[in-house]
Amino acid sequence: VEAVYDAPGGSYEALVRQHVAHYMEESRKFVSDTELARRVQAWEARMRPVLDDEERHPPFDIHEYGSEVLHRLPVSKKKVVQFAEVATENNAQAYEICRLFLATLQLANAGNVEIIPPAGEGSLSLRKLSDKMHHEAMDDFRAPSLLF
Repeated sequence: VEAVYDAPGGSYEALVRQHVAHYMEESRKFVSDTELARRVQAWEARMRPVLDDEERHPPFDIHEYGSEVLHRLPVSKKKVVQFAEVATENNAQAYEICRLFLATLQLANAGNVEIIPPAGEGSLSLRKLSDKMHHEAMDDFRAPSLLF
């Protein structure tokens, strides 16, 4: 600051301009930071109840939910059941329906169930293909490198 005032051709006016420019730049940064802080606080206010609610739910175990889906499907491999029937059995909560659906996708990937798309309006359907839980087969697995 003193350098501007003491420099050749420097004037009080140049010093004031420099201070005003610096003040305006800092003000813009403050407004930007304040707006960001407000947006973060608004997001936290929206998310806090959702996260608190999620904390009250039991932990998600995809194997447990997968077993539940298989248990809810009929033994007959020819019978087709709508996912909505499987999901709403025992008055499942919304978060449980999401978990059951994710477990169903994993079961389809493992070959335990077939997912049949809806014909027009309606729910997708499921057909049990196998009761074998692939994760249970891996419980006793030991890598060859660990056997010696």
